[in-house]
Amino acid sequence: MGMSRTAMDGDGAITLVLGIVAAVMLFAVVVRDGAAGTVLCGFAAVLGVICLVVAVVDVNEVTSRNSELFGREVGAQVGWGLWLMALAAAAMSVAAAIAAWQIRTQNRLV
Repeated sequence: MGMSRTAMDGDGAITLVLGIVAAVMLFAVVVRDGAAGTVLCGFAAVLGVICLVVAVVDVNEVTSRNSELFGREVGAQVGWGLWLMALAAAAMSVAAAIAAWQIRTQNRLV
């Protein structure tokens, strides 16, 4: 009696686009030098936080759905893809924030 939703239902498409945009921003920081890197890393960190918030809201939504079937309470379980998205969003946010801090510190020393 398992039910499933694909990754692209609902918020999956939004977080995929935000993740791609953040990855392009971080790639641009690697390719180019300058003060714009701090801004790009900051935006990438914000996009990561947005993706993390979406993941937390989705985890809460999935785990809060329960119903009774033949006298037993049944509920949905969070799949590995949603957990992976939450972990990747958190990692991207932290990495982009650290990169922004390092770029800003390095530009002050020069």
